[in-house]
Amino acid sequence: MKSQNYLGAASAMALLCVSSTAIAGEQASDQQAIGYRIGLAFAGVHNTLGGIGIESSGGVSVADTRPTVMFDGTLGYDFAPNWGIQGDLQAAALGKPDVADGDRTNAYGHGAVHLYHRTDSFLVGALGGLGIHDDRGDSNREMNYWFAGAEGKLLTGWGSVFAQAGYLDSYDRYDEGTREAPFARLGINYFLNDNWSVKLDGAYAGGKKWTDNLPNRVFDFNVESEIRPETWPVSLFARYEFTQISYHALDSDQYRYGENFHTVMVGLKFRSGATLREADRAPGSLDLPSFGKWVAFNANEIE
Repeated sequence: MKSQNYLGAASAMALLCVSSTAIAGEQASDQQAIGYRIGLAFAGVHNTLGGIGIESSGGVSVADTRPTVMFDGTLGYDFAPNWGIQGDLQAAALGKPDVADGDRTNAYGHGAVHLYHRTDSFLVGALGGLGIHDDRGDSNREMNYWFAGAEGKLLTGWGSVFAQAGYLDSYDRYDEGTREAPFARLGINYFLNDNWSVKLDGAYAGGKKWTDNLPNRVFDFNVESEIRPETWPVSLFARYEFTQISYHALDSDQYRYGENFHTVMVGLKFRSGATLREADRAPGSLDLPSFGKWVAFNANEIE
């Protein structure tokens, strides 16, 4: 039922963003006042048991790959000279795993707001949002998270550099998710030409896990390529994301316990702006780390 709510919210966001195209077309100023992005992707999420410096936590019994549908949408508006606001919606629904393990993430999603000051060469601002997630296991009564922080973006001749830092916290019945976690993210978006970009970013989150506050750690790395064919109204993208979530057992200094997750996705993005380079400089171009995955996978697949 919750996954249906995510899809309904995603559809509403898509309609809102599409309807803004008519408004954007009426802007007479040189600086675009309204911008948007709608993304839809199909992905496979594969988990591996331990490895890469960690021991398996036992949260998942075997490695498997699950089909996933992912949506994200943004709508940005410059309400005053050099000042703007952006709203985000992100959701993911995961397929049922092949193995008989009930405690797996079913869906997650969040909404967020960015308030920023921007010029022709940089952007600085603040962000905040709320999210929920759902599992098929023992904690599905109430599972949510929130985040807040600051962000910046530097526009260059070859693309852009972006950074975010802040605080992530979550709640679930057994305190299994990523809690009380400072986070940081840094990345670049490099343009091979006006309609072909390669994006790299990495992120880290600390925090605690369970009621005995075991030290928690999240590493996240992404590489994405996006291209818009010359006569197409949409762009195509492919993305790989590596996520490692682990915790440190206080009674054993030599081991960390956790899992690694590999996500491969392909999809479409519908953006404002005549080119991808213009879209990177327009309202609605900001995005966020995979907060939902950091929290939901920790509460379910890691545990």
